[in-house]
Amino acid sequence: MLGAYAATDAAGAWDEAWAEVWVETGAGRALVAGHAMGERRAEVEQRVLGNLLRMNGERGGG
Repeated sequence: MLGAYAATDAAGAWDEAWAEVWVETGAGRALVAGHAMGERRAEVEQRVLGNLLRMNGERGGG
């Protein structure tokens, strides 16, 4: 999925390496409290959500 976004949205600086944060649990499932990947995952999720919101706004004319 990240590769597809990277190919179509250069402005988002998508990085397939971001997928590392979902390897253990998959997307949509939380890590256990204090997990070593917790901070990195929060950063990546904010980048992904920000990119998706920006793209939706651009497609919606706003």
